[in-house]
Order: sequence, then C-alpha cells, then structure tokens
Amino acid sequence: MAKSLAFWLEGINTEDHEIDLHVNYWLLHQNTDSELSYLDIGVKFSGLHDPSNVDGNINVYFPFKITNDNYHPSLGELVCSRTDLIQTIFNARHKSTSNSSNTSVDIEFESKKEDILRVFTQISCSPENGGVRIVDTDEGSTLLFPLKLLSVTKKTDPQLPEQGDEKGKILPGYIRFRIKLGAQETKVLSQSYKHSDSFILSRLESTEIVDFRLNEVRDLPGIVQSKNLIGAGIKNIHFFLIREVDSEYKQAHANFHRCRLLEKELWNEYLSLQPKDKMAPKQMLIYHWKESGKIDKDSSEKLQAPIEKFTAFAKFSKITVTYKNLFLFLFFALVIGAVSGAMGNVLFNFVGDVGKAVIDKAVYLHDVHSKK
Repeated sequence: MAKSLAFWLEGINTEDHEIDLHVNYWLLHQNTDSELSYLDIGVKFSGLHDPSNVDGNINVYFPFKITNDNYHPSLGELVCSRTDLIQTIFNARHKSTSNSSNTSVDIEFESKKEDILRVFTQISCSPENGGVRIVDTDEGSTLLFPLKLLSVTKKTDPQLPEQGDEKGKILPGYIRFRIKLGAQETKVLSQSYKHSDSFILSRLESTEIVDFRLNEVRDLPGIVQSKNLIGAGIKNIHFFLIREVDSEYKQAHANFHRCRLLEKELWNEYLSLQPKDKMAPKQMLIYHWKESGKIDKDSSEKLQAPIEKFTAFAKFSKITVTYKNLFLFLFFALVIGAVSGAMGNVLFNFVGDVGKAVIDKAVYLHDVHSKK
C-alpha cells in the first residue's frame, strides 16, 4: 500500500508566508546487492518572521521511523562550505558567503531576484535545548523544527543608522537535511519487481517503480490528516530523482522538466557525509519534476492558491547482475558440465558395450558358419 509524506506549519498566525520544497531522492544501485538510498529535503521559507509565530513549528512527517542514526542535519553546513554546490543546488551564481551567527550562514547571489538567503546550519536533534524534535507515531515519525531556532531572519543594512530593528532587512530562510533510508524505508517510496519468468528464461531485467507522495490525505494516518495541510502555503515543489545511468527510463506521471548527467567528482563528498558511506556510481542521471501553485494575476509575486498535494511517479527497467546471480550461473554451469560429462561417459561405455556385444555375436556366427 502506498504511503505519503506530509508537510505542514503549526502555530502560525499569519497567512502571507510562502514555502518552497526541494526533495532529492537518491535511488542508486551499484549493480550488485548493495544500494545507496537517501532522501534530502530542503525547505525555503519566508513570511514567518512575525513575533506572533515565535512558538510555531515547521513539521515534516515520514511514513517510517526516524532516529538520530538516520537523520543527518549537517547537509546545509556542507552546502555552504562549497561554492560549486551552492550554485548547483540553488541554480544561481554565488556572490559571497558570510556567517551571520554561530547557527546560520548568509549566501548572497549575483541575481537581484535571489538576493540573500539565510541557511540555518545547526538543526541537530536536541529537544532539551529547544532544538529539533522527533515525534513518533504508530506508523511513522515527524520532525519538528521550532521557529525559535530559525527566528534570526534580519540583516541590518550597514548604510542605515542603527535606529531599531525596523531598519533591518527580512531574509528568507532555508534548512536542508538528509534521511538515510534502509531497505524497509526505501520500499515505502519505491518498489522493484522481477518478471515471473525470469528464472526459466534467465532474464535479469527488473522493473522499478518510484511512487513519491506528499500531503496525499488518503494515504496518511488519522493524526496527520487532522493537521492544516492546505495552510502550509507551499508555493513551489521541486522533486529530483537521481538514478544510475544504466537504469532505463520508461514513463512517468508527467514529462520531466529537465534531465542531465551529474558530475561524480562534485557529488561524491556531498553523498559521503560519513567515512563509512558508500560511494556514488561512476555515472548518474538526475530527473527534475516541478509544480507551482497558482499566482494572483494582479500580483506576479502573491500566491493565490498553494499546492495542496504532490505525487511523482516514475517507472524504470534495469538489468541487475548480483553476486547471487553470478553464484547461480557458476553453480548451474558446473552442474551442467558434471552431468554432461557423466552422461558422456555413460553413453561412451554403453556404445562400447553394445559394439563389443555385436562384434562378439558376429564372430560367433562366423565361426558357426565356418564349421558347417
């Protein structure tokens, strides 16, 4: 049964906020039994700086359990440390980077449209210190990001006199984190099917289906359905699916916006946050789907109807040779060789015995005939 992620805001008393979601689903097989499966989520937010929202939270629900072991909060810090990653992820030319505090970094872009973005780098799980919390339910877990942790969204203009906060500039905020997926978590988002005749016909091709869902109410537990999912104010959703190059794309819910080859040298460090993490394949393809809410015709920037739900479906086929396949091939090759050798020996001995009996019979008949 398909399951859905969920995103919503809690304790927000304003309505002029906007949210952009960036989801990177890394589904990479190493053409063996091993698998590299990550879910990276980035949240860009604006309009949440009002003092009345100070006790609010940004909530992300996952239909599986989240622990400190598979939650990696240091992704934003890594991105801010490299100009090439900043420009690739935000698709804008980087101008400068400065530490606005011990917990955030301000990234300035050359484009006036992008301007300055504040990236919060300290989003570790520390509920006792007012940090990020993990709330478990029977069917999954919710990550809660307190706005108190993300409330430093003002940058004072040095050219203005210091006469209060009203002279400051309100910045959009951004958080980015990773969920490392095990085999069971991966099955929630994607499934792999082998053909029923694969054993008989020696077919190694499998069909892989990715079914990513967000705020799909019918696929959420009751406790999450009761949340104000529509009021999240999601303006844009960018869904990126990364596959190894030998996974053949078949079809999807809609035409992808863009597809390109990823540079392994650029993304190896990004994927390997820890020394024990697996390395990326030599060649990877990234597929990009996006969806936007309806914009008010009278104002090109004002959001009229936010995104209520999002679904991304994609189908791939792949020929996978695992160690199990190699072992079976070698085993059957040895069995066939041994059986054919034994049958050859039996057949040789049988023909030899029959030939000898025929010859003996012929000699006997010849001797009888000669005596007569």
